Amino acid sequence: MQTGVRTVLLLVSVIPGLATGCRAERAAPAGGAVAGSPQYSVTDFMATTSLLGASFSPDGSRILVSSDETGVYNAFALPVDGGPAKP
Repeated sequence: MQTGVRTVLLLVSVIPGLATGCRAERAAPAGGAVAGSPQYSVTDFMATTSLLGASFSPDGSRILVSSDETGVYNAFALPVDGGPAKP
């Protein structure tokens, strides 16, 4: 039997067993929330800002990032010594 066929047969026989083993149902606490976990509104969730892809400027004085601060992703330069971001 070829190695590729053996691998496929092994995966076909193992994957269903793994999938059924992962189906353990957990009862949700009353109210649907885990006790002690903070609850956030949709407004709070949507008011977050993401920063992606940090890279230093050639002179090392700024960090270039992509941010959705304005509602869409744009490039911003953040001064290393602090201060507001500049688009």
